[in-house]
Amino acid sequence: MYRGQLKNINGINLDLTFRSGQIFRFKKISTYWIGIYKFSIVALKQEDKQISYKVEGIIKEDELINFLSLNDDFSSIFDEIPKDDVMYQIYIKNKGLALLKQDPWECLLSYLSTSLNNIKRINIILDRLAFMYGKELRMGNLRLSTYPAMEDFCKLNYDDFKSIGLGFRAKYYAYLVKKIKEGFDIYSLSNLETCNLKKQLQAIKGIGKKTADCICLYSFNRLECFPQDIWIKKAILKYFKNEIDKYLGFNISFKNIEKKYEEISSYFNKKYNNLAGYIQLLLYNSIRNSII
Repeated sequence: MYRGQLKNINGINLDLTFRSGQIFRFKKISTYWIGIYKFSIVALKQEDKQISYKVEGIIKEDELINFLSLNDDFSSIFDEIPKDDVMYQIYIKNKGLALLKQDPWECLLSYLSTSLNNIKRINIILDRLAFMYGKELRMGNLRLSTYPAMEDFCKLNYDDFKSIGLGFRAKYYAYLVKKIKEGFDIYSLSNLETCNLKKQLQAIKGIGKKTADCICLYSFNRLECFPQDIWIKKAILKYFKNEIDKYLGFNISFKNIEKKYEEISSYFNKKYNNLAGYIQLLLYNSIRNSII
């Protein structure tokens, strides 16, 4: 195990960030946020102007800086946004919320389990997957298991996935095994244009528009992606309905909003300089926690 400290350059708030729903398998234990990143245990503690960390595993400090997006200035997004804009107000209430850069493989395994699921159950299922088929690591008295490596994952079958409580989603994981054996490698997609990246992801059973956008945003840093789940739909209807109705020439409602998925994404990118992904994270955290 090794320890260190990172300068909190952009003012990340660990509580806001790790409670925002963008990443799974991180928990606050005492004063540390602890979880798995890149086959390592990572423990992070918020201090005055720095982040203290402990690591058990293979990652280096520069990878940790990248994971936490410490060199990204999220405040600059709002430099040209009027102070009476609803997103400026939401940003002020969520100051310190950072968009993490997750490992693509870990992010894929996580979000493949999200269909008709909730955060608590997703964490339980992913912990079972890791405990059964990942590698156990120790940090003091704490034991955590990594996500299974790709080569180990490919030894599993439908029954293995069914046994950990994936239910109907087990077939999605079994199909991913098949795709990998045919040559699919998520790390090889990093240089694709976003539209082609999403097409490659949506070729996997169980990954639709929203899940593909989540993986693109949270692990490939494609800030133009705007995942739209039930919470985001509620936020859109609460804060942006009149504007979007005018933009689309269409009266959106909870029943028909899904039909305008791409057009709504386009609206937020035009309004917020192709940074719709960070806007999405702010909206999600705000509406889910009734912050504004």
